[in-house]
Amino acid sequence: AAILSGRTLTQEHRICNTNGEYRWFQIRSEPVRDEQGRISEWFGAATDIHERKTPELAIQASRDLLQSVLDTSLVAMSVLKAVRNESGELQDFIIRLTNKELERQTGRTDLVGKHYTVEYPGIRQAGLFDLMKQALESGQPTGMEYYYGFEGLNNWFSCQFVKLEDG
Repeated sequence: AAILSGRTLTQEHRICNTNGEYRWFQIRSEPVRDEQGRISEWFGAATDIHERKTPELAIQASRDLLQSVLDTSLVAMSVLKAVRNESGELQDFIIRLTNKELERQTGRTDLVGKHYTVEYPGIRQAGLFDLMKQALESGQPTGMEYYYGFEGLNNWFSCQFVKLEDG
């Protein structure tokens, strides 16, 4: 596609060096044009990015493993991050991670990155927000069974909240 369109092409590849060792390289190809604007040749460069790419791949593998563990659980789970105002008071939580069971129970696959109370404002009325705040502030696990009849949900739930970092 880059050759046909005449655009710059950047790709990352593993390349075997003369010692038989595979290393990651970023390959960049730029078209060189003549006076009429036609491509007369291509200029390419390879940059060794192995020292950057290897830790990135390890981090991604850890993320994939964590998501796999969460997704095989039969319990709905999410990881939340506390949102505080300038005074340090808890205002909300950002949803950082969910699993397949939570998606199945809520019918939502778009929750990551969103504010919990914006997506589920009924958590305040149901008493969940206070329970989440209690777990966060005390550092002690909390839980309860409750009926949730907001935002199109109509179910009884049993939940547990455990502090992770600051939320």
